[in-house]
Amino acid sequence: MMGNFISIQDKSSSNALFGGNLMFSQILSFQLSGSNVVKTTNKTAQPTYIADDGSGTTKFLNAYNRKKVQAQYSAFSNPKIGVKILFKYDERFMKTRSLNGNVVSVLTLPDVMHIIMTPKTYYLKEESLNDQLSSGDYPYYSDYGIPVVVTSWSMQTDPGSKDVTVSITFDETIDEYLGE
Repeated sequence: MMGNFISIQDKSSSNALFGGNLMFSQILSFQLSGSNVVKTTNKTAQPTYIADDGSGTTKFLNAYNRKKVQAQYSAFSNPKIGVKILFKYDERFMKTRSLNGNVVSVLTLPDVMHIIMTPKTYYLKEESLNDQLSSGDYPYYSDYGIPVVVTSWSMQTDPGSKDVTVSITFDETIDEYLGE
């Protein structure tokens, strides 16, 4: 369990940030939100699609459908992820750290600004949520995590501790690696 860490990765086939390597970051919070697509009259869910042989993958992707139960998808709109990343003042130059007995690469503040300013699809993993969202015969998310794009951000510095908090809002996007 990674506790209060997330990982982010750019899987672009050319010019991937950080060489396409998995990068970790300490977070204060990770929030997944959105709304279900429902009818306007009796407030029941819109039709659910069954992925019996995987042939409906394109339809699911185009509708940003999220997996609810094994081999079943239901429409889900406006999916957003809010992340608050913490940069402790006394750790601001750290590029690696030990996490669960492994040495991993961690994002610096300039790295995060590079992510914010580069319009690309990234893959986020937060272990407790990702395990729930990626199970069954036809998981919506690839092994790389939740596909996202940066939509907004803000930065705050604590005047006392000089710690920096970066809040980023990501919108979920098409998973380019579904079915791999």
